[in-house]
Amino acid sequence: MRMVKSIIYFILALASLFYALPRIPLFQANSTDQMFAIAWIIFALLVVGAHLDQLLLSDEDKRKHLARIRNYQRLKKEQELLRFQSQGKRMVKER
Repeated sequence: MRMVKSIIYFILALASLFYALPRIPLFQANSTDQMFAIAWIIFALLVVGAHLDQLLLSDEDKRKHLARIRNYQRLKKEQELLRFQSQGKRMVKER
């Protein structure tokens, strides 16, 4: 289900980008319109890229590997925080 949903969103984002590109007044408008057009194109490309990444990382092994990396990083941060907190308590006791 997730894969179908991602494919549909990818196609919709790509279609909206292709539909809007010829209609965006990129070179004939004032600076405000140009800035909006550039920002819209950048955001649309980010959405398309995110969905493409979702589709390419559909392999379950890659997802599990990335989840393990995230869990490891979270564990390291928690350990560092606990170590920092315990050092702070020692300093308070020494005073």
